Amino acid sequence: MKRKFDVTGDDIKALRKCCGLTQDSVAEKLGVRRQTLGNWEKGVGDPSSGALFTMLRLFGIKSLTPLMEEIKSRVTEVEDKL
Repeated sequence: MKRKFDVTGDDIKALRKCCGLTQDSVAEKLGVRRQTLGNWEKGVGDPSSGALFTMLRLFGIKSLTPLMEEIKSRVTEVEDKL
Protein backbone atom coordinates (compact mmCIF):
# COMPACT_ATOMS: atom_id res chain seq x y z
CA MET A 1 0.00 0.00 0.00
CA LYS A 2 1.33 3.44 -0.95
CA ARG A 3 1.78 5.91 1.89
CA LYS A 4 -0.37 9.03 1.66
CA PHE A 5 2.40 11.45 2.54
CA ASP A 6 5.53 9.40 1.88
CA VAL A 7 6.84 10.00 5.42
CA THR A 8 8.65 6.92 6.71
CA GLY A 9 9.22 5.73 10.24
CA ASP A 10 12.88 6.64 9.82
CA ASP A 11 11.82 10.19 8.90
CA ILE A 12 9.67 10.46 12.02
CA LYS A 13 12.44 9.15 14.25
CA ALA A 14 15.11 11.39 12.73
CA LEU A 15 12.94 14.50 12.99
CA ARG A 16 12.03 13.70 16.59
CA LYS A 17 15.68 13.25 17.53
CA CYS A 18 16.73 16.36 15.59
CA CYS A 19 14.27 18.35 17.70
CA GLY A 20 15.57 16.78 20.91
CA LEU A 21 12.22 15.20 21.77
CA THR A 22 11.67 11.86 23.45
CA GLN A 23 9.17 9.23 22.35
CA ASP A 24 7.35 9.79 25.65
CA SER A 25 6.94 13.54 25.11
CA VAL A 26 5.78 13.22 21.50
CA ALA A 27 3.40 10.36 22.32
CA GLU A 28 1.89 12.37 25.17
CA LYS A 29 1.28 15.38 22.92
CA LEU A 30 -0.34 13.10 20.32
CA GLY A 31 -2.46 11.26 22.86
CA VAL A 32 -1.01 7.87 21.93
CA ARG A 33 1.08 5.32 23.81
CA ARG A 34 4.86 5.47 23.52
CA GLN A 35 4.76 1.97 22.06
CA THR A 36 2.48 3.22 19.27
CA LEU A 37 4.93 5.96 18.33
CA GLY A 38 7.79 3.45 18.54
CA ASN A 39 5.93 1.17 16.15
CA TRP A 40 5.41 4.03 13.68
CA GLU A 41 9.14 4.76 13.86
CA LYS A 42 9.87 1.08 13.10
CA GLY A 43 7.48 1.15 10.14
CA VAL A 44 4.85 -0.94 11.90
CA GLY A 45 1.65 0.88 11.04
CA ASP A 46 1.27 4.51 10.08
CA PRO A 47 0.04 7.53 12.01
CA SER A 48 -3.29 9.01 11.02
CA SER A 49 -3.17 12.18 8.94
CA GLY A 50 -4.09 14.20 12.03
CA ALA A 51 -1.33 12.64 14.14
CA LEU A 52 1.18 13.16 11.33
CA PHE A 53 0.32 16.84 10.96
CA THR A 54 0.48 17.34 14.73
CA MET A 55 3.93 15.72 14.78
CA LEU A 56 5.13 17.93 11.95
CA ARG A 57 4.01 21.03 13.85
CA LEU A 58 5.86 19.74 16.94
CA PHE A 59 8.95 19.31 14.77
CA GLY A 60 8.67 22.90 13.53
CA ILE A 61 7.47 22.15 10.01
CA LYS A 62 4.84 24.76 9.23
CA SER A 63 4.42 24.61 5.46
CA LEU A 64 3.22 21.57 3.55
CA THR A 65 4.41 22.82 0.16
CA PRO A 66 8.12 22.07 0.70
CA LEU A 67 7.33 19.32 3.21
CA MET A 68 9.33 16.51 1.66
CA GLU A 69 12.37 18.69 0.94
CA GLU A 70 12.42 19.90 4.55
CA ILE A 71 12.02 16.38 5.92
CA LYS A 72 14.80 15.03 3.73
CA SER A 73 17.05 17.97 4.68
CA ARG A 74 16.51 17.38 8.40
CA VAL A 75 17.02 13.64 8.03
CA THR A 76 20.29 14.32 6.21
CA GLU A 77 21.40 16.63 9.05
CA VAL A 78 20.77 13.88 11.59
CA GLU A 79 22.48 11.24 9.48
CA ASP A 80 25.53 13.50 9.07
CA LYS A 81 25.79 13.75 12.88
CA LEU A 82 25.82 9.97 13.30
